[in-house]
Amino acid sequence: MIFTGSLDAKGFEAWLTTQLSPTLEERSVLIMENAPIHRKRQIKDLTRAAGHEVIFCQSTRLT
Repeated sequence: MIFTGSLDAKGFEAWLTTQLSPTLEERSVLIMENAPIHRKRQIKDLTRAAGHEVIFCQSTRLT
């Protein structure tokens, strides 16, 4: 599932728990970019508590 749009940390947390998590299979791996809202401790804790793992993409800089 890909979210299109913008959210703050609280909105992302709500979307993760109400929209994304219920659709995931057991022990899913979530791949996220390094946006500050993705790296919040609450997001990691919620994801791991649900039995999933989070992998963050490496930052890339285009010049």
